[in-house]
Amino acid sequence: MYHQFACSSMLLPEHRELLNRLQRESRRQEEIRLPDFDQQQQEEWQQLLERSWRENRPLRVTYLNGTGCITRRGPALPPLSHPPRLRLKTEQGPVTIPAGLVIALELD
Repeated sequence: MYHQFACSSMLLPEHRELLNRLQRESRRQEEIRLPDFDQQQQEEWQQLLERSWRENRPLRVTYLNGTGCITRRGPALPPLSHPPRLRLKTEQGPVTIPAGLVIALELD
């Protein structure tokens, strides 16, 4: 569909530029893939979250956003379950992270 519009002589330059940008973003999203975690890894992460929450120990959470990976550090707050999300108490304030975007979790 993109090529059909790109070939149109009636397409305004700003529209062509927008289509190019959308295509680049789409390609970038395809390159960033979430790893496939097994049940054991998920249980280990759940234990780390609970330990961080109980002992007020900081976690280091790496997760994906639209442009790449972000790492946040702080003690876990009680999780939100619908939809599943992690919550951290960071220096900038509470941060909520969708659980499905987490790629690494470590206890400091």
